[in-house]
Amino acid sequence: MRLQSEAVLTGKRTYYTDESGMDYPPVYFHGSGTVNQARTIIFGKGGNIREIVIELGTGRLVFR
Repeated sequence: MRLQSEAVLTGKRTYYTDESGMDYPPVYFHGSGTVNQARTIIFGKGGNIREIVIELGTGRLVFR
């Protein structure tokens, strides 16, 4: 949410950096708040797993 808000406020692209070291194409939010590609980001281990789903187009974030 912070990256999306920053993109809207500045009118510039903001990039999400995947800290897991996986080789995925970069995800970024345009100045309008839309996203360049959909992605599910998974955090946690074992029984404490959380997901953030970034929906294509609107850049809507869904937390699970």
